[in-house]
Amino acid sequence: MSSKLLIRAFRAATKPSPVKVIGFSPLSSRVYPVNLLSRRQFSYTAPANNSPRTISEILGSEINTEQDDRFALDEQFQDYMTEQGYKAIDKPGNVITDLVKKNGSETIHVFVDTAAIIDTSSTFKSLQEQMRTDPEEFTDLDDDNIKELSVTEIKTVIEKNGRASVYDIHLSLLDFEISIASVTFFDHAEDAIKECNCVEEISSSAYSGPEFTNLDEELQDAILKYLKDKGLGDELWELIIAYSGVKENNDYINWLQNFKQFVDAK
Repeated sequence: MSSKLLIRAFRAATKPSPVKVIGFSPLSSRVYPVNLLSRRQFSYTAPANNSPRTISEILGSEINTEQDDRFALDEQFQDYMTEQGYKAIDKPGNVITDLVKKNGSETIHVFVDTAAIIDTSSTFKSLQEQMRTDPEEFTDLDDDNIKELSVTEIKTVIEKNGRASVYDIHLSLLDFEISIASVTFFDHAEDAIKECNCVEEISSSAYSGPEFTNLDEELQDAILKYLKDKGLGDELWELIIAYSGVKENNDYINWLQNFKQFVDAK
């Protein structure tokens, strides 16, 4: 099987289930060090009398377990957010969080799609584990193929004077290398924010520039440096992964509680 087909098959076979973050754990295969989110381990305790439990009882048990295991954002990341001036605009149950900071006359938004990060990290971790147990199955994969599975999408908006530029960034969770998929300009910043929040699709017909790799290399480097100077670097990417784990855990508890309330309603 070709490496491209193998990647496609692997993506389909490892479509992620909900995950629970248990913290960062170093992984390696062919010595690929990376910190990833791991799959959720659902709790289950068989009833002592073997009688089936009601859905409400099972949900209640799962809520208690998750509440006991609940965790917050590590202090180092909280300190980073304070130092950099980031605030999280987060709605329970909505997978997208807007990390916002004022930077002089500019406002920077970094939109974190928890589901996308969970999807990517779970798939990549599954690959890492299978490469350890059955390395011969993956001999056709080269470093670029493997890295492709570690890439997730981050959208960043830079607001200035009521206008906005949107950067569709491809981020490798393997080494935090970024590439630019597109750059789109909006005459009204609120339109850019609505689109990145998936409230409205506005720029589907907007010109987003040529393929980034087709740009002059000096311009590519200048754009990447421009974003790095705005603070889009490794520390921010580490925060995004950590924040995604905490948010997913909180959203799962909220989902369980809503489910139980619905089931128990008379």
